[in-house]
Amino acid sequence: MELQKFNRLTHQYDVHVVPNDWKCTYYADELEEYCNCPHCGKRIQVKDGYTSTEIHTPCLGLGYIVCSDCYDREWERRQLCEIIDELKEAKENSNKAVKYYVDILTGLKKWLEDIRKEEIPIGGTIYNCEDIRISCVLDKIEELEGNLNGVLR
Repeated sequence: MELQKFNRLTHQYDVHVVPNDWKCTYYADELEEYCNCPHCGKRIQVKDGYTSTEIHTPCLGLGYIVCSDCYDREWERRQLCEIIDELKEAKENSNKAVKYYVDILTGLKKWLEDIRKEEIPIGGTIYNCEDIRISCVLDKIEELEGNLNGVLR
């Protein structure tokens, strides 16, 4: 019998095959009925089962009845996958921040290179901006850019 199992890492359903002789169900008229856990095959009474958060019916997405051990493992997987999703999001956000600062540094570098060519009168003397050590600032900016781009790799 083929069921669908939600894959929390891909956020899609995978095929979950159980033996045909297992009685896996998502509904029962009598709570005293027995069924098999679709994860491990353990035979349980419906009243002792839990609604699966992973194995669902194809059309309505109703959860099949699972044993308590498998239900606990489903929740552990859910918590781990939520942490993984949060870490992925945090990395994506930090990459966006790094790219933002790289763009700022690139703009600052261009501005400094443009004003490097200008002449500035200070106290009756005309100085070329190169004399004001802009090249040291540009070197530092290139070093910062390299460090930030290293983070993105």
